[in-house]
Amino acid sequence: MKELSTDARFLDPRTIRIEEDPFGGLVLVDGTGDRIGGLRPVRAFPLTAPDRHISLLDAEGHEVGVIRDAGELDPKSREALEGELEMVYFMPRVLRIRSVLSSHGMTTWELETDRGPRTVYVRDRNDIRRLRGGRVVMTDVNGVKYDIPNWRELDKRSSEMLEQEM
Repeated sequence: MKELSTDARFLDPRTIRIEEDPFGGLVLVDGTGDRIGGLRPVRAFPLTAPDRHISLLDAEGHEVGVIRDAGELDPKSREALEGELEMVYFMPRVLRIRSVLSSHGMTTWELETDRGPRTVYVRDRNDIRRLRGGRVVMTDVNGVKYDIPNWRELDKRSSEMLEQEM
């Protein structure tokens, strides 16, 4: 493995590749063929620009470089990066709210998500964030985020329950 510089740098998508190693970890291959393994991707703006400004960190947490736009990567590199990001940023999409029950300062949400039914415990209203375009992100007591791309597009009952809790 190549010795890393401590200077941050933007990575040119035309001269790099991102691959998976045999154990499922990410490896950056630069234009000279040098390989840097054990990488962890971190989104600078995970909610508002999830495919832009993705930092690649080494095993010690040092920044190897930044990808300005994941869409500029070759398809195989993008697939490898997106697979890792999906594991790091697990965020089920809410399809429907079945029920909401508040008790002792905690709210219990019964949700239908794209990952199946979920029971979610939310501490308070500060854990339900409204974003631009009607997007809502709920964070449960374990730090798992649940995405509602546009709360106005939920069925009427779901949107009414959500509106009462925001």
